[in-house]
Amino acid sequence: MKKINHVRIVILGLAFGLMGCKKEIKTVDIENVESKGGAFALQDSLETLYMMQSNPELMLADRIISKNSTYVLDMSENEATELHIPAELYQKYVEVVKNMNSSNDHPKANSNH
Repeated sequence: MKKINHVRIVILGLAFGLMGCKKEIKTVDIENVESKGGAFALQDSLETLYMMQSNPELMLADRIISKNSTYVLDMSENEATELHIPAELYQKYVEVVKNMNSSNDHPKANSNH
């Protein structure tokens, strides 16, 4: 179970880390990119942005947030459908959130020792 939680944390970390690339793209001076040899960096940033905006798993992982010390999937099933996210994948992430919350409850119960 701990291994699964670590995988989830890595996925979330990647998703949140890749979100920072959106800001990087906004600050790129397109006119000076080629003169500074940064064309490859720009291409990588655009590919990362595209992946974040088109990969259904990353889109869902990005929408797992913490509210009042509880994880929630901050996307309705209707929103997921509008984004062409398969219902099965959406349900999988609903279960991921439930598991994250249940694993969070166990340490609290054990801290009363």
